[in-house]
Amino acid sequence: MRARIVIIGTGTTGLCLALELARKSNPLTEPVLLISAGGPNTQELELCRHDLEGGGMALEARHGLRFWSGLWAATGRDPGWNSCGLAYEPAWEEDPAAWKRLLELGASVRREKDCIVDEDAGTLSTAKALTCLEALAREAGAVVRTGEVAEELIIDAGKITGVRTASGLIITAEVVLAGVRAATIAPGGPPALDEKQWTELGYETSDGGSLVEEASSEEGELADLFAADALGRQAAAAAFESHFEQEEPSSSEVRAQVSGSSVAAPEQDGRLWVGGLEQGEAEALARRVLGSALLKDQRTRSTWLAADERPVIGPLPAVEGAWIACAFGEKTSLYAPACAEALAERILEGETGWFRGGDCDPQRASISWSHRAR
Repeated sequence: MRARIVIIGTGTTGLCLALELARKSNPLTEPVLLISAGGPNTQELELCRHDLEGGGMALEARHGLRFWSGLWAATGRDPGWNSCGLAYEPAWEEDPAAWKRLLELGASVRREKDCIVDEDAGTLSTAKALTCLEALAREAGAVVRTGEVAEELIIDAGKITGVRTASGLIITAEVVLAGVRAATIAPGGPPALDEKQWTELGYETSDGGSLVEEASSEEGELADLFAADALGRQAAAAAFESHFEQEEPSSSEVRAQVSGSSVAAPEQDGRLWVGGLEQGEAEALARRVLGSALLKDQRTRSTWLAADERPVIGPLPAVEGAWIACAFGEKTSLYAPACAEALAERILEGETGWFRGGDCDPQRASISWSHRAR
């Protein structure tokens, strides 16, 4: 088979890119092919929000929030987005320039006592998002083969000529490695990245109200769930109470709480997810704090970051026709829409307005290609 572009990686980044490229090319003469990098895409909760610490990518973050919050209205398909808003205590000194930039972009953020309230924030059910994106990519003309796994890049004289899979050879001159798993088949391996593990716990109540009652009877311990990040007791309690007491909150109602890397947020199916907890201690702590709440699921996932905590987006070093997009850490889906537009524009047009300044360039000084990711 021949393809204009082969995307390896079936996560939100790869599917956003397949959708974007399919919309900008002719699927009959320039087919876009999406294949797997191997391994399942685990269901997970992702929190998407504005971030003063990452003010240099405020435009990309704003685009991601608008993309996910407006996708259902634009396409009629449910991407698993829950516009819940959040309040958080910043763990760093505010950057006046970043704050000004967010306001210029029209972000609904404000200061409230010692917290920052972000009304645009929401949680994303990755499983629903992937189903939605895959359907949209197919409708746009992309060829999506989630069961076909890439095994090797075929390179001749420093140029991409194809991708080898268990099913055979795909002839192509352009390949995108979307995600850390896909990056492992880069010549010499992926860039050196640091791993961070998250534990997430899903809860439902046994009688529709026991969780709030139990939490209220143990108010002194509820804050223990977020003790590592010093989230106040009242803020932690509000995350649970707002979820179980308000079936249809207003769009500006704060329904999620976050402090540092810990977050408590509801999903559309009525389940409350508590994530970002230390592995091994999360279940025992949550059971003790939440009393009679029913633990429905537990999952552990890894996120990957470069040393400077910025994504790796752009041409793969020393291989013509190879591109890479990985190391988004906890913000994969937040930056995926802008990343897709950036790579589509660079591949098809040679330039882009996204992720400018070289901060995300795969060949920047802070990126090492001499060690494989752990």
